[in-house]
Amino acid sequence: MKIPLRFSPLLFLLLIALGSSAQDRLRLKKGAVIDSVKVNDSLSYALYIPTKFRQDKKWPVIFSFDPVARGRLGISPFLDTAEEYGLIIACSNNTQNNTTYDENVKSFEGLVTHLSSILPLEEDKVFVAGFSGGARLATTIAVLSEGLIKGVIACGAGFASNPLYYPTKRNLTYIGVVGERDFNYFEMRDNRAYLSERYIDNELIVFSGDHRWPPSPIMRVAVELLLKKRVVDRLDEQEKQALAEKFYKNHYQLASVFENEGKVNLAEAHYQQILRNYKSHYDLDSVKTKARALRKLDAFKQYRRSEANIRLKEEDLIYKYADFYFEDLEDNNIQNIAWWKKEFEKIEDFKASAETSVQNMGHRLYGLLFVMAIESTKGLDPSLDVDALIFANEFLIALNPKFHNAYIELMKHYSKVGNYDFALGALEELLKNGYTNEEALNKVEGIALLRIMPEYKALLEKY
Repeated sequence: MKIPLRFSPLLFLLLIALGSSAQDRLRLKKGAVIDSVKVNDSLSYALYIPTKFRQDKKWPVIFSFDPVARGRLGISPFLDTAEEYGLIIACSNNTQNNTTYDENVKSFEGLVTHLSSILPLEEDKVFVAGFSGGARLATTIAVLSEGLIKGVIACGAGFASNPLYYPTKRNLTYIGVVGERDFNYFEMRDNRAYLSERYIDNELIVFSGDHRWPPSPIMRVAVELLLKKRVVDRLDEQEKQALAEKFYKNHYQLASVFENEGKVNLAEAHYQQILRNYKSHYDLDSVKTKARALRKLDAFKQYRRSEANIRLKEEDLIYKYADFYFEDLEDNNIQNIAWWKKEFEKIEDFKASAETSVQNMGHRLYGLLFVMAIESTKGLDPSLDVDALIFANEFLIALNPKFHNAYIELMKHYSKVGNYDFALGALEELLKNGYTNEEALNKVEGIALLRIMPEYKALLEKY
């Protein structure tokens, strides 16, 4: 069994509770993203401080995690909501998928130590959020905090692979957010069922999109649901009603947008969330009527039936594709790319289907295969696994001919084994597919001999 990650809830609480001291306070810009606040020579984080911030009171905070340590990107979806409700947002420039959980937790502790030394944070309003692997990390940290972190907004992925870090206690509020075309869509659905069975307060917000940070209007609803559950219900009656009304109107507007766009499955789900979360504040008979009317539509009934069947088909295809891909990768089976191309054509047919649920399956399969291939290359040694790397990048090009990086990788790997004809072929296909950044191409390492060949220069001039 894996040894549990090290994390000190007591230290965390002390750091937040003590807040900033006068000598540690920095003059930080308010109302704009600060790309890099340095903790030390190796750690930094992006930071957003709302314009209404004052040092003489404590403030709620969301610690955000991006899977590839893009601090600014991990803050951007929260900006409008953070400004309106006075939230501090901090996103690490270090925590990422390619780092161990122990290292990521250590980076988080460094972020907390530093931020709590310069800004007064409200200890009972500390939340975490993340996207993809960052969502898994955020949930893990919340579990390790033993109740000190009050809520999670997990976007595009659920829990860590180790069940030790699954939520089990009812002192946590979990807001899941996922696109219906995200390859982790069914995982997030299953996570909601897991949490509900354990009476852990949770919601799942579904939007029309793939594997990405949610757009700002979706994130607004996620943050407002979190605040509704963890903050608003603890206010006096007048403040509670004022904020609940604002939250309700924003969520209702989002549901109406989905309904007007004909996305009846999404609209109905959001009306149901409104009923669950605001029935104690308002008479919602009109919302109940809307949800009931949507469920009676043929389009809604067809979607529900189709999605149930689609899940079984999708799971079968995922297992099949994963088995075949890793077998081909191990065998460097470049000849099987032709078979894969036929499978990719089937996926494109799914994406073009008249049925929404089939379209969504096609996008989820595409996204999963793309990420699977990218992730598989990270464990390969460029010196020892050249053939496998060639297969993986040929696979990526067959899947997405516009993925320019795969052609560049092929140029490097084919050059490494002395196959300059194929390297030049990869260059030509790269240029045919719209690549124009000659300056960046000239900086690519590993193709020095290729660059001095007359055929290389001729191709650049041709395109």
